[in-house]
Amino acid sequence: MDIKSELKSCISERLESVASPIFMKKALVAIEEAPDEREALTAAADKVGKMVSLFINKELGKEIYKKLTEKIEEEIP
Repeated sequence: MDIKSELKSCISERLESVASPIFMKKALVAIEEAPDEREALTAAADKVGKMVSLFINKELGKEIYKKLTEKIEEEIP
């Protein structure tokens, strides 16, 4: 599984019970449109975290951002 698929899977698993399909699609598109570079994926993870913090829950946004950045750091040295 490539890094984008892993990140999208993490987002889907965590948000499936709390986010609308429209919100979920926007979060997944933010990851999909990012180039396969560490900095770009980290920026996309930040965007997703901020979206979640603003529209769903601040703590959940922080949690998702942390999880995504950890996954990026594991996969892209």
